[in-house]
Amino acid sequence: SALGVVGALNFGLTSVALMLLSQADLQIVRATIPFFVAISFAILEGRKFSAVEIFFMLVTVAGVVIVVVFHAQTWHMDITGLIIAVASNFAAALHMSLYALCNSILKLDAVSTIFYTVIPLGSFLIPFVFITHEPANIEAFLKNGHTIVEIVRVLAA
Repeated sequence: SALGVVGALNFGLTSVALMLLSQADLQIVRATIPFFVAISFAILEGRKFSAVEIFFMLVTVAGVVIVVVFHAQTWHMDITGLIIAVASNFAAALHMSLYALCNSILKLDAVSTIFYTVIPLGSFLIPFVFITHEPANIEAFLKNGHTIVEIVRVLAA
């Protein structure tokens, strides 16, 4: 389903951005997701926002821009990683819009929501786990005496 593909695109772009940016840099950019979601809701659903809501979204985006510009002048920030992180924000916004649309049409409960999001998302992402040889990396990690908890911690970082 489109929901799974867009969700996978969001996770995939975020993962690629993490290869090029620090966690802190990525989180600074990801702080603008509500702004991208608002744009997506306005375009796809015709949702209107009050002047106060627009003001606070713009203040958030301005704060992120200031931090990114200052940070990029002091430390190296990969421009390609920044572009990919912004693209992942678009994907996150589209994912949220599609989820809201599916939820309003299908009236999903918690279990159905899991079915409509996790299964397509997993179906799309699992092949890439094998393409990137992650099982071999995990096996080597375990052979070196590391635990499953450490693997999860490393993968989550």
